[in-house]
Amino acid sequence: MKVGVLDTGIALHHPDLTVDGGVNLVTGESTDDFGPSADHGTHVAGIIAGQGVPPTA
Repeated sequence: MKVGVLDTGIALHHPDLTVDGGVNLVTGESTDDFGPSADHGTHVAGIIAGQGVPPTA
């Protein structure tokens, strides 16, 4: 299943996520720069597709 997250970008090297492509649609910015500009996009992607172990604390 493919899922698109329209948000603030994603942490491309997060250990619990596998990022397979993306695009930045912000006018004036590089389309290849879809890394995080804030933490919210990574948080949302983790809820959708996180593959790690939840924290115990």
